[in-house]
Parts: sequence; C-alpha cells; structure tokens
Amino acid sequence: YLDLLKMETEPPSNEINVPSTAAAPQKLQKVKKKLNPEEIRERNITWLLNIGVIFLLIGGLFVATSNWESMTSFMKSGSIAVVALLFYGTAFLTRKVLKIEKTAFAFTVLGSLFLPIFILSLGWFGLLGPYLSIDGEGRYLLGMLGTLLPIMVYYLFAKNLGSRLFVWFTYVSISLGTAFLLANFHLKIDLFYLGMMVFNAIFIIVYHQVKHKESFKLFTTEFIPYVQVNLVLCTLMMLFLYDNQVLYSFNLLLTAIIYLSMMYVSGRKE
Repeated sequence: YLDLLKMETEPPSNEINVPSTAAAPQKLQKVKKKLNPEEIRERNITWLLNIGVIFLLIGGLFVATSNWESMTSFMKSGSIAVVALLFYGTAFLTRKVLKIEKTAFAFTVLGSLFLPIFILSLGWFGLLGPYLSIDGEGRYLLGMLGTLLPIMVYYLFAKNLGSRLFVWFTYVSISLGTAFLLANFHLKIDLFYLGMMVFNAIFIIVYHQVKHKESFKLFTTEFIPYVQVNLVLCTLMMLFLYDNQVLYSFNLLLTAIIYLSMMYVSGRKE
C-alpha cells in the first residue's frame, strides 16, 4: 500500500521518448529528399524542357526584334557557330548534370550537323576571300577543307560514344572530302570517276589491314554496308559536280571489280 501511495504522490517521470519524436521530423525530411531513379529522371526531363522553352523564347525574341539582312556576314556565320556551341554545351550539361544520355546524344548530333553548315556559311558570305567562296575558283577546295574539321570531330565522338551514327558521319565526310579534292583538279568526268574508284579500292585495302584490330572494330563493323553505299554516293557526287553524260564502259568494269574484291575480302556475297 505504501508503495502504491508513493507512486501516486511522486511527480511524473521525465523519461519520455523525446528522441524518437524529435528525430521523427528529421527522418521524415530525409525521406522526402531521397528520390528514386524514376523521379530523378522525371525531374531532369522537366528541367530540360524548361531550358528548351527558355531557348525557344530567346530565339523567338531574337527573330522578332532583329533582321537577318541587317546583320554583317561575320555576325551571320558567328551566329551559326554559336548555335553549334550551344548544342554542344547543352549536350554536356545534359550528360554530366542531368544524366539523360539519349537527350545528350541528340544535342550532340545537332551540334555536329551545324559544323559543316558553319564552314559552308564562311564560303557563302565570302569571309575566306573571293577564291574560297561558293562562286570562286576554289569552291571545291573549300568543300574539301570543310570536311576536315567534321571528320576529326565525328571520329572522336564515334570513339568516345561508341556511336554507329558518327561512324557513318565520318565515312561520308571522308568520301565527300575526297570527291571535292578530285574535283578541285578540274578533271574530266571519266578521270574523276576513276579517282573515286581508286579511292574505294584504297578504302578496301585499309579495311583488310585493320579489320582484325580491336581499336578499329567499331569502324570495320560498319565498313561492309557503307562501302556499298559509297559506290552509289560516288556516282551521285559525279552527277552533282559534272553536268554531262557519263561514258560508262571502263568505269563500270572497275565498279564490278570493286564489288568482287569486296566479296573476296569480307566473305559475304550480298
């Protein structure tokens, strides 16, 4: 009885589970801050869409408040270069910060496509002089020089990103650069086509030398389908650069030999 009376007269104990109640809001806050990967992805996409909207607003404001014709030639080409750099910068931000690989790759492709456009604009606006202009005598040399920078950039992206698309960009740039280089010598149409067939033959020889090297595997894998497309591309370049009819005979025989050599080197009969 005395024990019960003592318990009733004693003040209530101060040992209340305060830490658990005090820690609860902190734990709750930590749970709120932690997002799962899908939520992080949605947040990143939302931010990217917001950035895209801002870019569109800036672009619309620029178009609405300026006149393209009032800009100098340097400013026009500079604007195209800035667009390319802007795409590359956005791709870097998207890959490193937002962790959205596919969107970053899309921005990288867009920036890369603006590279030859920028170089073409230099010749279009005559910033490299009258010789290296669209209507100048060195217009084919301009075309060849315009493929050098894209070839290096596309090759680096192909190696770093493991991208088949940039492998094809590299191949196409090499073919176009060779075609413009041959056209710069003002060869007759048959000699031009002969030069392009020799280029294809050298391409196949190089493939035969490096096809077993692991460092070139990404490029050698795409070589067989590309070199067939390249023969068609060479013909299109011939029709684009020359405005006369083609004497087929010897050149078509060379084309057939190229195809037969492809069968021998690759072991494929397509």
